[in-house]
Amino acid sequence: MSSALGFGIVGWDDQAQAAFRALGAVDGAEVRVAGASEMGDTSALQEMFSARFVQEPEAVIESDDVEAVFVAAAAGAREALVHQALAARKHMLMPAPLALDAETALRLLEAASEAGVALCLTTPWPVDPALVVVRRQIRADLFGQALLWQSVCMASSEVADWRIAVATDLGLFHYLTGVPATGAMARRVSGSEGAEVILLNVAFEHGAAGVYTVGARVVGAQEMTAVRGLVASRGQVDLSGEPRAVRGFSTEDAPAGAWQPIRYVGRRADLEDVIAGFVQRVRAGDAACDREALLEVPRILDAARRSLDDGGTAIVSI
Repeated sequence: MSSALGFGIVGWDDQAQAAFRALGAVDGAEVRVAGASEMGDTSALQEMFSARFVQEPEAVIESDDVEAVFVAAAAGAREALVHQALAARKHMLMPAPLALDAETALRLLEAASEAGVALCLTTPWPVDPALVVVRRQIRADLFGQALLWQSVCMASSEVADWRIAVATDLGLFHYLTGVPATGAMARRVSGSEGAEVILLNVAFEHGAAGVYTVGARVVGAQEMTAVRGLVASRGQVDLSGEPRAVRGFSTEDAPAGAWQPIRYVGRRADLEDVIAGFVQRVRAGDAACDREALLEVPRILDAARRSLDDGGTAIVSI
């Protein structure tokens, strides 16, 4: 058997196929089995690739040559499979968020800890050199106290679950600042033409606030256009595209009040980099995880869902 870390892929949607391609480019990793109930006839895939293709996700998890599993199914629809894989002592990699509520997320973390396996998300910021630099500057107090995080994500198509759409920005704010949330309030705004917008307000410690807007079926919107940025007491950081920042005081490379690109070394991280880091962790026997970071987003989403159910009239404490 190859010395590469053997992966199984559960699901065969766009995310699963992206993982399949990325795994093929990562040294020390290879896909051994891929399977989903919706795959249908797999004979053509079998001829093209060395991996085995099956129609039962459980067969992927139960395969003896699979050491790690990528689950493409979204949070809210994958928990039973993830628990099954953790019980089989398979390392797990999946899209954010870990879960849609804190109780489910905690159960998954406890199961992974008991099994002694790594449980990770495909969020790129821990291995993205640009965001690592932004985080370092924010935590070095170069921008002062975080005041406001703004995020706008609009789609002209249907959004499967607004909580999943907003999870990335919720996690990114916590990664950059480390400031925990204390409460959330969400309300739904619907239009006569079928457009639907979710407005999420999050209260953070030290008086910081987050304003997140997720829109579906919005005429004229690109497939997923995003605006994201941080307003702080002594400057701003814009992460809508390539990171740039402005500060209220002059430095050697940036005069006060002038927007400047964030300088970093290397290329921006992609799924290959995330998988490579995951493989390195598994091979090093590092199953530790930042529990509070992984629980932060489910806690917010939990409070936001309860607020939405109550009509979005008050902040729900976390």
